[in-house]
Amino acid sequence: MNKFLSVLSNLYRFLVEAKPVQADVQRFVSQVKNGILDLRIAAALLRFQSEIMDELVAQAQAENLARYRKQMEFYTICYVSDRCVNSCRYCGLQRNLAGYRSQLGYAHLREDLKAALRHGPTDVCILAGEHPSLTVDYLSVAANTALDMDVNRGLDRITFNVAPLTTLGFRQLRQKIAFPLQYRIFQESYDADVYAANHLAGPKRNFLFRLTAQERALAEGFDHVGIGALLGLNNRHDLYPSCGHDFEILALITHAQHLRARFGQWPYSLSIPRHQPIPEHAFATPSPVDDRRYLAYHAILRLALPETKLILTAREPAELRSEFRPLINIEDLEARPWVGGNSTPSGVMQNELQDTRSAEEIIADLRAQGFVPVIKER
Repeated sequence: MNKFLSVLSNLYRFLVEAKPVQADVQRFVSQVKNGILDLRIAAALLRFQSEIMDELVAQAQAENLARYRKQMEFYTICYVSDRCVNSCRYCGLQRNLAGYRSQLGYAHLREDLKAALRHGPTDVCILAGEHPSLTVDYLSVAANTALDMDVNRGLDRITFNVAPLTTLGFRQLRQKIAFPLQYRIFQESYDADVYAANHLAGPKRNFLFRLTAQERALAEGFDHVGIGALLGLNNRHDLYPSCGHDFEILALITHAQHLRARFGQWPYSLSIPRHQPIPEHAFATPSPVDDRRYLAYHAILRLALPETKLILTAREPAELRSEFRPLINIEDLEARPWVGGNSTPSGVMQNELQDTRSAEEIIADLRAQGFVPVIKER
């Protein structure tokens, strides 16, 4: 961990010192194929992405097609609780915002998971805020209920997107579920100062405890982990325009590299959602990321981490999701991110959604583009 933190502390310097001649896409791809992930070349690709955009995207699409063909995995979401003790400035479920909060009872949990799994996705994401009521026992019941409700037998794994657990918590959860598990959370920002400025109160203020969560999960027997950052929070662009955004992408690559070095496996999944407005809340995205830069980030991540599957979610509009498909591998299916959203027509949302299409519409659109949905239908 000390080495990981040391590398993180140098990433801004790598970006500032990067030179255009280092932004060599072919050299980077060749090195990655030979097991070398050079952060300084990655920094140059990020710094000078506008000058090599066409090559970046074309090469990334070719690499993605060669490795994954045109298969697209789907995960469905079961939002089990919006109770939360944290105060995160950017979140619609922060503890100081008014609104009724709830947690699914076991009967409603079965109903919601049955609805969520009706299309046979490969993954169900159990999602929740951070609250003492989210016990290991409750989470294990949710996961085992998902297995009971998976009538199509499409699931390959169950993903937990919940607050970081202690070592003991991960161990106990692993022991209660006889099925492949993934633990996926986002660091939000890998810049400790940006992180502190956006997490005002609650356990989530502990930067290091969150940063090491994937390590604890893997150490206690979880099969996979996912990583990510929330783009738009880091506005440290004093060194050069968009430096803060570039830092987060380089930090994600560093985090993946660290997990590979320690556990012998790359993260299974990676997501870089862009911050979206919060309904009825005045918080504005500190530093929005435009579509072109967002595309370049996905291309660079695909080239840097070929074994990690990239996610694009319903935070993005349908048109952009279609455009990005040659670079990504996983989409969410009919996301309804409120408590019981698969079986309840409305609720308190963490953020706005740009793509509210039904599962049937998403799958039909995917097939029309020539992609193959990895689902198990009756």
